[in-house]
Amino acid sequence: MKITVISDTHGLHDQMDLDSFPGGDLLLHSGDCTNFGAAQDLFSLNFWFGKLQKKYQHIILVPGNHDRCFESNFNLAKSLMTNCTILLDEAITIDGLKFYGSPWQPRFFNWAFNVDRGVKIARKWAMIPDDTNVLITHGPPFGIGDKTSLTGDLIGCQDLSARIEKLKKLKLHACGHCHPGWGKVQVNGVWYINGSICTNAYKPTNLPIGVEL
Repeated sequence: MKITVISDTHGLHDQMDLDSFPGGDLLLHSGDCTNFGAAQDLFSLNFWFGKLQKKYQHIILVPGNHDRCFESNFNLAKSLMTNCTILLDEAITIDGLKFYGSPWQPRFFNWAFNVDRGVKIARKWAMIPDDTNVLITHGPPFGIGDKTSLTGDLIGCQDLSARIEKLKKLKLHACGHCHPGWGKVQVNGVWYINGSICTNAYKPTNLPIGVEL
């Protein structure tokens, strides 16, 4: 399966070049699709996803901390997104691969989907099925794609890392949240992709990242 990962478009999706998308079977968006969670941003994003349906058979979106609309009124936000599948602590199987999406991240200022580190967030990660093949979270694990600034500060979730170590069938973990962490790396047979399109200066200049499973 050919998968493309993006994240953190922050309402600037229309500034991306559609030719930069390699195409394939599935497009994953790992959250922060809006800047402040406005409904008009979802209308625009849904229309944009409609264009990308010419390149991808499936599109999955997992909300992020900027996407307040999905936390405050999930049913309404979901109803506006007719051109993609929304995963919020849910699993879906596509072509034999099990995908699971979760929007939570360790508490980060006063944004959406914040959970305290430790026991509370570990409970969220415990919901991830053991047989997950592709995990989509907004926040990264600790030490992989979790730089928050050009100085190299790391804010990834150690409890998420611990849960991932137990997912023996995992092939890909897609995330975003930390813009300077953009990139792809393979560790112990698992691909880790931070698909942040926006740079630390909120310029949508990073490219989509492709992987084949």
